[in-house]
Amino acid sequence: MSKVLFSGGNWDFTLREAIAVPTIIGVLLIIGFVISNKIDNGIQERNFIYHSAPHVETVDDFKDRVATDKRNIFASGHLSTVYPVRFSDIYTRLLTSPAIYDLPEGEYLYAEIEREHYTKHTRTVRDSNGKSRKETYYSWDHRETKSRQSEYVFFCNVLLPTSKFDFKMSKENLGRVTHGDDRWNFAAYNTDYDGIIFTMISDGTISDNTPFYIGYDNIDDLEKRLTTSHAVGIFWIFWSLLIIAAAIIFIVIDNRWLE
Repeated sequence: MSKVLFSGGNWDFTLREAIAVPTIIGVLLIIGFVISNKIDNGIQERNFIYHSAPHVETVDDFKDRVATDKRNIFASGHLSTVYPVRFSDIYTRLLTSPAIYDLPEGEYLYAEIEREHYTKHTRTVRDSNGKSRKETYYSWDHRETKSRQSEYVFFCNVLLPTSKFDFKMSKENLGRVTHGDDRWNFAAYNTDYDGIIFTMISDGTISDNTPFYIGYDNIDDLEKRLTTSHAVGIFWIFWSLLIIAAAIIFIVIDNRWLE
């Protein structure tokens, strides 16, 4: 049996624990530093890509770079829709829906209709005495979603497929219409936005899934947000809790073994 250094009522702190606990902590700290360095290196590599990308802020500069360059860039400018879509274009595809006529008007880059149906459900519940009974309730359940998107946009006066963009803004909620047991929710992107992209330009176009951001005053603000990371700090919070838990668990298990 390991020598007891001191007793704390219901548990003893033994010589074996005095040796093992610092060893456990030390090993986990070493592992933590290795993982932390890998996380930090990954962040630095990612940030280098952002920091080394030139800032393109004029139409002419963007057009010239798309035509001749091959590299990552930030670019700010105006995006406008070519051949906008209407909600009436989508509604004709909702073949399972009853007729409605009060659709939102206007033209959009992207429009979406979600249909929900007011549905009756039955479930089994138990009362305080343990007896079961059937309970009926109603909810609006999703039935279908249909959408349509313009095929092309101009960004900085360069014609590009809309599918190239990953829009990082929320769709605008345009309300809902209810008729009987069905209701329709309408959402859309407007036709025009001022925004910023981060993309790889090559072969006269931009990369697939190019993020499009709105709501930033300038490229510097967006770059700062993209390169800010709390991943290392968050890792050490969780890793420290793991180290403490491992030490406590070892002591508890060791005391039970002694008993």
